[in-house]
Amino acid sequence: EREGLEDAMLTRRSAVKWRSWGHGHGLSCCGQQFGTTEGGQIVFVGVYKYNQTVLEWILDSADIVLLNYGLHYRHDLLGAYKESMSRLFTFLKNMHDKAGRKKAPRVLFRETTAQHFQGTGSYTRGAEKMRQCQCTAFSRSVSQQNHVAVENRLVADLAGDICDGMIPIVPFYNLTSPRYNLHNEEDRCGGEVRIGAKRGRRGHGCCDCTHFCYTPQLYDAYFAGVDEALELADRHLHDAKAPLHAG
Repeated sequence: EREGLEDAMLTRRSAVKWRSWGHGHGLSCCGQQFGTTEGGQIVFVGVYKYNQTVLEWILDSADIVLLNYGLHYRHDLLGAYKESMSRLFTFLKNMHDKAGRKKAPRVLFRETTAQHFQGTGSYTRGAEKMRQCQCTAFSRSVSQQNHVAVENRLVADLAGDICDGMIPIVPFYNLTSPRYNLHNEEDRCGGEVRIGAKRGRRGHGCCDCTHFCYTPQLYDAYFAGVDEALELADRHLHDAKAPLHAG
């Protein structure tokens, strides 16, 4: 339960351990871990692109895995994205078939988040270096045609065709698409500069129209989708005709 999360970051020793493990497995980051009052653990692992070796380790170490790959495949990498996600869902299907439905970990795939860079909405090379950073709303047509929306449709089709409902999709794109004003922009949330905001080797900030500031109104709705997807995953253990998409 979210309310039961202990509000504590990793100790220095644990942080070093997880960071070392992450670097050893080719991860971009691996440094957030929380305990729950029920004795469980929630671990965040950052991975840029699909890597089967890393995923196998994660699946061997967890009961529930919430996946997303997307933003690090830019608009000019849609072909590579489709190939990677085809390999991902084929691997997950084979894992379920080999282990048996009731023994395999629950796996969910979260849709890739909407972005709000000027123009196409989704990120294009150099967008983070804009002098005047302003995350902008975009039309429904732009929302449905940018490459992130295309990625999400590819994932939904592949998950349905290959996994036949075993990997529920957690809604997130339509939830974040209208929320252009919840981004960090020039590393600001709620009008206050965030700690450690200045990024880049020369101390410059960046235009961030990708990450969202925290607000319960957004994330409560998101976690409701996670809960529903988990229910679908459990139903699929007993009913292969359970729907694929939460929400």
